[in-house]
Amino acid sequence: MFSAAQRLPLLEHMYNHAPTGIVILSREGKCLYVNPAFCKMVGYEQEELLDIRYYHLLYNEAQDQQGLREAYAGWLKATDQVYKTELRLKHKRGTTVWLSLELTIFDDEATEQSYLIAYAMDVTEKKDMEQVLSDNEDLYMLITENTPDVISYSTADGILQYISPSVEKLLGYTKQEMLGKKRLQFYHIEDADYMRVHGMFKETGIMKRRVRHKDGHYLWLEVSYRIIRDEQGKIKRVLSIGRNITERQKSEENLAKAQQLAMFGSWDWDLVNNVMHFSKEFRSIFGYRVKPVETSIDAFMKAVHPEDTERMKQIINNVILKGIHEETFYRIVLPNGEQKVLRSIWEAEMDEHAGKPVQVVGMIQDVTEHREIEQRLRESENRYKSLFQHNPLGICAMNMEGHILSVNPSLEKLTGYTRDELLGTEILVMASSEEQDKIKRHIEMAKQGETQTYESEFIHKEGERLFIKMTNIPIFVQEEIVGCYGIIENVTPLKNYIAQIEKLSNEHSLILNAVSEGIVGLNTEGHVRFMNPAAVEMFGIGSANPLNGSCIDVIRHADEIGSHFPDEQASILQAIRSGASYQAEEAVFWKKDGSSFLASYRISPLMDNGERKGAVMVFVDRTNEKEIIRAKESAERADRAKSEFLSVMSHELRTPMNGIIGMAGLLADTELDEEQRSYIDIITSSSNALMQILNEILDLSKIEAGKMSLLHESFVLEDVVGSVADLFMTQAMEKGIQLEWHVDQEMPGMLVGDHVRIRQILVNLVSNAIKFTERGHVNIFVERKAYSRRKKKCLIEFSVTDTGIGIPADRQHLLFQPFSQLHPALNRKYGGTGLGLSICKNLVKLMGGSIGVDSDEAKGATFRFQLDLKLPEGQTLANISRDQPYDSKEG
Repeated sequence: MFSAAQRLPLLEHMYNHAPTGIVILSREGKCLYVNPAFCKMVGYEQEELLDIRYYHLLYNEAQDQQGLREAYAGWLKATDQVYKTELRLKHKRGTTVWLSLELTIFDDEATEQSYLIAYAMDVTEKKDMEQVLSDNEDLYMLITENTPDVISYSTADGILQYISPSVEKLLGYTKQEMLGKKRLQFYHIEDADYMRVHGMFKETGIMKRRVRHKDGHYLWLEVSYRIIRDEQGKIKRVLSIGRNITERQKSEENLAKAQQLAMFGSWDWDLVNNVMHFSKEFRSIFGYRVKPVETSIDAFMKAVHPEDTERMKQIINNVILKGIHEETFYRIVLPNGEQKVLRSIWEAEMDEHAGKPVQVVGMIQDVTEHREIEQRLRESENRYKSLFQHNPLGICAMNMEGHILSVNPSLEKLTGYTRDELLGTEILVMASSEEQDKIKRHIEMAKQGETQTYESEFIHKEGERLFIKMTNIPIFVQEEIVGCYGIIENVTPLKNYIAQIEKLSNEHSLILNAVSEGIVGLNTEGHVRFMNPAAVEMFGIGSANPLNGSCIDVIRHADEIGSHFPDEQASILQAIRSGASYQAEEAVFWKKDGSSFLASYRISPLMDNGERKGAVMVFVDRTNEKEIIRAKESAERADRAKSEFLSVMSHELRTPMNGIIGMAGLLADTELDEEQRSYIDIITSSSNALMQILNEILDLSKIEAGKMSLLHESFVLEDVVGSVADLFMTQAMEKGIQLEWHVDQEMPGMLVGDHVRIRQILVNLVSNAIKFTERGHVNIFVERKAYSRRKKKCLIEFSVTDTGIGIPADRQHLLFQPFSQLHPALNRKYGGTGLGLSICKNLVKLMGGSIGVDSDEAKGATFRFQLDLKLPEGQTLANISRDQPYDSKEG
């Protein structure tokens, strides 16, 4: 709310700026106050009006003055009423001014004075119109009855009270058929709905409406209307004149459609009155940054691209000052930042007498898409030339007779022939004699419209034989074949790589065949896919082919007391089908001749990118063990020997495997067809999987054989943890998992230990956490738990927490055992050899630490391990206030 002090200037502002004239009179009829609006109505200054009698302003007729005096006396008595009337006043220039007045009495209790307050509206124009209509009634009748336009007036809600006779000729209705009905009944339903929503009429205006003819079709009428109000300001009637513009509307629509299709827009500039008109399509092209009518060129110039502004100003000056005809291209920027390129034509219309332009008309065309197409064509041509000239493959174009029309540099380099030597010759001159018929046949098929791809042989200019892969593509010009392309790839290195890979694969097979342990590869159904010679010999199979046979038929076994397993209950078959790891220290295997031998065996699933491909069984003949104790001692020796053997063999296997992986990588970098690339992908994937298994077997074998040595080097723990996080950050992001790590702020700057093995443990734990977590997060925390001043060492706890599938309590005892899997279903889904956690446990134990897990099923898991790590010589911890000492004596 406004205070009294605030209201006074507010009321004074309203009084001085009100559009209504306000006059305050004394009881004697003197003008005490007049506002600027009233002064403007009568033409007097405020000082001229003060203290004069009101009747001095009346029109100079005695009856007006006498009537106003009597009315004035009556108004002063009726203090609770508002009196309305219309009066004629005399303008200072001597003209008549009609005012509509509302008068009220204001009693000032403070001064006990009464004042008359008059509110005035200028209604001279209305009075003049009424007088004109009255004076020209005959003329009005002549117009209304003979004009082709329809003249009508209606009530405020649109009920027709009068309509001219011309309506019957225009719309087919008689006057009687339309009078008393609403206008909206005859409008098109869309126009009628629009008027219902947005209101019938404004004060004055022109509108276009579709009006229904009596026979049902619609005509476009341009309706000019004016609202007539009564003394109280209420709508008395609505006057309107309607003209048939159906043909003009069709022409405008056709023109607009043509402009829209051609993306043309038009405009004109009245230089005399400085008024610019812009067509709808022009405004659409400009993103409606300009209005239909502008009185300044500023809105147009604001849309012009800043880099084109000065040039456009110069063009405009040339047109409006000199009348120069202009045609140019320029850019505009739409409100959303989009840029368009426009073609514009300007032409001035000259005043023949004055010799200067009086109007400028113009046309614009949106050529943005055309320019973009031209640019794309140029880019396409450049790309084609670039692809042809710089393509690493040899390319030539041949006509229908097989003569070479063009060659690229790569073909010159491939064959040793120069461009000049090849142009005009046949491609067959480069082919070996035995391959010429084959090449000619494929080229002829390409000329029939069939793309051909095949392998063949070329002879280099120096005589070297080249293995090539050629693709012949027909050349179409206006849907007619005029020749063909030859795209030639040198696959000689590829052929050599394949030969080397086959050689390495043979070496790999030789290594497996040399192993004395029996090794059997099986698919998921338990059928034998591979068996090394040692296994063939131990089973006594001889020359029989065991491949694709069921393991039940090939590997017949019993338990340690010699009882045969029923076929479907055989532990080997169950382990293979379930995908679980399984091992037996003692089992009886039967040879083909019916004899048996004591054996131990292990079955491990084979995984490829998380998909189970089968299993491998490794077994050892233990027939020579004679008693349990000797068997145990022998088994321990055999186990150590096996570990040493696996360690040595893992090294031996890694060398050819590295060769296979390396050669496969080199081969993958060459140009391969889809089938060859799939073979390389299989080789690479399988080799990497086997290499991972060999690395894990090597680590486990070293640990079990006591050959694992540890480093004692200074390192920054934060760098180790950060490198592990960086290694898995991309994998975590791809799965939508949040990976975070934190190292205790009070961690020593440097520690001494085997940072390589610490990192290996963390990598294994984080890898498992991400593998078994589908959503949520994985966190790595490193905390200093204790510190010994005397021994200068810290107890560091590492933990890896995830929100993954969790581990049931009854299965956690299986976690750190070699080749152990929690469940066949998990192994099928996530893969793995089951060696990782076993290696982690052994490495932590080797470093004098401990490792464990806290987990609930479906609630994630936390793996922790603690290590005693020393500080480098000369380094101490400044702040150990929160640490728990190793023993109470150190405090």
